[in-house]
Amino acid sequence: MRIIAGQWRGRRLKRPGSVKGIRPTSDRMREALFSILGQRVVGGTFIDLYAGTGAIGLEAASRGAAQVLLVENNRSAQDLCRENIERCGAQDRVELLTLSAKQSGILPQADIAFADPPYAQSAQISFDSLMNVTISVGGCWVLELAADAPKPEVIVGVAVVLDRVYGGSRLIIYEREKS
Repeated sequence: MRIIAGQWRGRRLKRPGSVKGIRPTSDRMREALFSILGQRVVGGTFIDLYAGTGAIGLEAASRGAAQVLLVENNRSAQDLCRENIERCGAQDRVELLTLSAKQSGILPQADIAFADPPYAQSAQISFDSLMNVTISVGGCWVLELAADAPKPEVIVGVAVVLDRVYGGSRLIIYEREKS
């Protein structure tokens, strides 16, 4: 597992090993995600719910996000995040918050909020936690689910702008509906 592009391109990250319940987003999926997000990441605030190893948030920081918040409540995953933040020397832009994703309503406004919950968790619960994050104008919410997971019911005022399957994972990007 490594950082794909940007300032820390090629930097190796610590893998979860035997840490139960952590399923890192594949390099292929991360590459696709950041190709889609493009310049939206640069200079913005990026929130990674269910951070796991921190790879998604660290990739965002490597590609120019000004501030990254990793949200993780699993102690073993928190240790992985801390070690990976150190490996990248990212302490100035990446902060680990030891919260549950269900507490996402207390987070600051973000330009991009990403959630990759455990696949066993309900897609609707994950979607609801993600939607609790306030997004700036022009920002988006991103949800990664198992490819065969039911698509969450979208709330009024939110539109699906991308829904793609990559191997065993599904990537859905949401934005505010244009009025």
